[in-house]
Amino acid sequence: FNLVQKGPKRDLSIEKGPKDKFSRRFSASSYTRVLSNGEKCDSEWLVYSKELDRVFCFCCKLLRKGHGKGHLANEGFRYLRHLGTRLREHETSAEHVMNMATWCELRLRLQKNQTIDKVVQGELQKERDPIK
Repeated sequence: FNLVQKGPKRDLSIEKGPKDKFSRRFSASSYTRVLSNGEKCDSEWLVYSKELDRVFCFCCKLLRKGHGKGHLANEGFRYLRHLGTRLREHETSAEHVMNMATWCELRLRLQKNQTIDKVVQGELQKERDPIK
């Protein structure tokens, strides 16, 4: 439940990843997408793994059904030359849109205690937050 509610944990100390053989590297600016009207939008679903030097889609990795089509949901994406294009393609894919909607809906239901297993959720909450 916690993972769904809080979302991915980003290491904000990582501004840039290690350079690859072509001197390209991950940049934290990839977390921000500039819309066509110039507005900046955080891609909260995007996660960078320093250990693997790859980016992943949080909601597709967590909620995909079966083996997803894209690298972002499976082994991650490392080819930084094409990262911007891959992120745009992934973000508009039907699978991502569905997984993103599922994640947002589940997060909202957890906040409102409107899940099917709300009794179990209540018990977990009591264990986490004992009366002081």
